[in-house]
Amino acid sequence: MLGSTTLRKWRLAVALGAFLTAGVTACGSDNNNRNTPTSPTTTEEQTTKIVSSIKSDSNIFAVMHWSNIGEINAGKVVSVSGSDTGVVAFADQMVADHSTLDSAAFALEQASAIAPALSDSTIATAVNAEQDSLQNLARVPKSDSTAASGDSTTGPPPSQLDKAYIATQVKDHTRTLAIVDASLKVVQNSDLKDMLQTTVRPMILMHLQEAQAIQSRIGAPTS
Repeated sequence: MLGSTTLRKWRLAVALGAFLTAGVTACGSDNNNRNTPTSPTTTEEQTTKIVSSIKSDSNIFAVMHWSNIGEINAGKVVSVSGSDTGVVAFADQMVADHSTLDSAAFALEQASAIAPALSDSTIATAVNAEQDSLQNLARVPKSDSTAASGDSTTGPPPSQLDKAYIATQVKDHTRTLAIVDASLKVVQNSDLKDMLQTTVRPMILMHLQEAQAIQSRIGAPTS
């Protein structure tokens, strides 16, 4: 039997596939001279697009699930392949915290009979792209460090993967805070609103502050 997180991901993947197929079909029926809209590339553009797509509790559940999946999948990559022990510990925390959060949201979905639904594919596209990028960096040997010397409190010097992961975490948790704040303006279900206010937002803020502190220690990735 599929676990709750796996089941939710499968359900949303099916829904997203149908969503994208419908979009491709619609584009195919357009005049060939019409330009196809380009996907948002910067974090700010992505955030704006995602926030504007949140119009219902169904959208909130779906976007938050994809945010959790992004954190879980990225954390698993770094948990195995990271070099800096502080970064690896943070990655382990992200897997644990966001798995717990995703399971709680799924339970609320079931109790409220609200089906998650994405009205825009930006969050799913961003999550998958970030995971692919981290997996590619994970293939670089750990000895290929970007630091001249290690921090005695964390063991081996941080790798490019460590730095890229933490930089992504700072951006992603900043984006998620904006998503939560936008969700609080449209949420209808009282239990979902309470979860966003008392559990989700404080947790995301704490994660952001932790990621910023780690980044100040290990630095940003090189271009």
